Amino acid sequence: MIQHSSKTKNIIDYFNRKSIYNQLNMVIFNLLGRTDIPFSLNVGGSSYTDFKKIVVGLPEIFVEKSFSYEEIFSALKALTGHEAEHIKSSDYRVLKMFLKDGSEYLNEKFQIHQNHGMKIAKHVLNSVEDGRIEKRLCNRKKGYKKHIQFLNATLWKEQPIRKENELQDFLYSITSYSVTGLFPKDFEVHYKNTRMEKELNKIKTMTIKGINESTAQGCANRCMRIIEITAPYLAELLKDEANQMSVDDMSDYTQYTCENPDTTSSENPGNAISVHFKSEEENKDDSSQEQEQNEGDGNGILGDMKGEEGEPKQEERSGEANSTSESNEDSTEGEDSAKNEETQETQEGTEEESDVNNTSKQDDSTEDSNEDESKSNSISDDSIVENIIENVRKDAMKDAEFALKNAKKEEDKQKEESKKKAKIDKDVTKKEVNDVQEAYSDNKYGKQKPTLTISPITKRKRELTEDIKRDGKRFRKEIEEIFKNKKTYDSRHRRKGILDTSSIWKVGTKDYNVFLKKGQPQTTDYVAYMLVDGSGSMMDRVDENNNKVSCSQKACAVIEEGIKGFIPFKSTIFRASGRNVMHTTVSEFSNDSKFNESWNAYFEANGGNMDGFSIRIAIKELLQRPERNRLLVILSDGLPSAYPSQKLGQADVKDAVKEARKNGIKVVSICFGSKRHREETIDVYNDMYQKSVISCDPSDINKELTRVLKREITR
Repeated sequence: MIQHSSKTKNIIDYFNRKSIYNQLNMVIFNLLGRTDIPFSLNVGGSSYTDFKKIVVGLPEIFVEKSFSYEEIFSALKALTGHEAEHIKSSDYRVLKMFLKDGSEYLNEKFQIHQNHGMKIAKHVLNSVEDGRIEKRLCNRKKGYKKHIQFLNATLWKEQPIRKENELQDFLYSITSYSVTGLFPKDFEVHYKNTRMEKELNKIKTMTIKGINESTAQGCANRCMRIIEITAPYLAELLKDEANQMSVDDMSDYTQYTCENPDTTSSENPGNAISVHFKSEEENKDDSSQEQEQNEGDGNGILGDMKGEEGEPKQEERSGEANSTSESNEDSTEGEDSAKNEETQETQEGTEEESDVNNTSKQDDSTEDSNEDESKSNSISDDSIVENIIENVRKDAMKDAEFALKNAKKEEDKQKEESKKKAKIDKDVTKKEVNDVQEAYSDNKYGKQKPTLTISPITKRKRELTEDIKRDGKRFRKEIEEIFKNKKTYDSRHRRKGILDTSSIWKVGTKDYNVFLKKGQPQTTDYVAYMLVDGSGSMMDRVDENNNKVSCSQKACAVIEEGIKGFIPFKSTIFRASGRNVMHTTVSEFSNDSKFNESWNAYFEANGGNMDGFSIRIAIKELLQRPERNRLLVILSDGLPSAYPSQKLGQADVKDAVKEARKNGIKVVSICFGSKRHREETIDVYNDMYQKSVISCDPSDINKELTRVLKREITR
């Protein structure tokens, strides 16, 4: 088990709150328009998405150093946006094909082990693709630029290069350049005027073009050129056993496995805003002419790969002019490639020879310029990053603070609602139970004072059946229509009533019809409580597919579908064993769950029932409610059974029903069972309940319940 420090635990606890998750889920919704993508936080781990979920790994640096919650939230927002953009713009199919082609190329041409080649190719494409999607994200949603830049600048500042392994430093430099436009912090301290710097300078322009591609395939094509250009250097590095081991230790995980990128917005973002810390054009100007030579020679497998539109690129033929396919592709990227294309068309092979002759001269000039540049880059890059952090911090922190305040407001609101719900849903007090028990003093009804146990029901999640959906929808429509018809509007311009302040001006015109009569709003003043028999006889079968329990559960589910949101509704299963009465709460008055609580409950049936006592407890709960119209429905398949005699049970129920009606509660009894059972017991039911007794087949409970409720709220 992982042991976290108290500081780390505090950060995990703070950001693992539902309200924080809701703020980050809002990021996902704003970017993707979807609410079905779960979000989770992985402190110190990796970030990834598989299109079905997003996992955001908070870098350890934000836990180890003293970062504020606002700074951490800004980083999380950037990482969440990054992973969401992978879903929108990246394509796992392209990655798989790239890994296959790239590793095969490195293996066949340079004898690099295929597993090593695959990991290196994945790192290159992941790096450039990260730069591409972050640019696309910040051009679609410009408010994310400050968070992306704050995250990348912080990581650049806190994770300098240390010259521990040349191959890993080379790969890290590709990542850093792809997302920031800078080589890592302290790069010049360790690698100025080295082979690594020269190799990285060769791929600067191609990396910039990669992040400006409009599709994942276009980015992969650019990355293949990067692989081709750097392959000799990679092969040389991998001769060293330490470098081989470092590649073996590289993670196999993939940042994304999304295969359906959004192609509706495929514009090339090359001329749009950049998230790099240094101008992309300046970086292009800084790169040597050798970059253009490496980029345009076309002597690799790029010509065999499909372009971003899915069409094969033409191969170049030695001794002839280059095909215009790559030149055409590059022409949209900048002035240099347009000039190259024009030169190729007019001068054919002559310019090729000139380029080759100039290569050695250009190498020398590149080294000289790099030497001058490296003297200032360490300072200038540090200064650039500090300026970026200073410039974006205020807005990023303001945005993060606003989100965290919203999270706090949401929690405060939830606490308030929980208090209200607790007040609404509070069970009967001990005093109220004692009051009910007094009705059984002196062994009245042949019982000692009963005890009461209230417990929540066991829940599960399952889909509503089509018949419940259909009946519930129809019932809800009828309920809506009833309340719509009950609504009346304010009647103005009356001679008496409430003074209408908006009509006082009429008095000056000697029009004294300045009163109004308030209309009836479309609000309900009803509450319903359903007591459902949970005695052992409810297990009797109705047909080969249903027993009485399942019939009553379906009926409760339909009622819940129909009246949830209109009428507060509570349902409780009641049963008894000896003198202990058990109430199992299925659905509370305050239920606002998107799931159907009645259908998700495990209905159980055993023991007997003490209807009179359960009715009295329900009376106490209903009298706590503020609604004027209170309805109690008792759903039972038999007569009270937990009494010494049937007569005592009948007397208890009869007195309890009288008490309910005396307190203004409407009581309805639904008796169900076989035809013979109903015929034999209907007189007893009529005696106990006096009125509002409905006798039906178990399969008709649903229909009768909805009919009763409609009748009661129509009055």
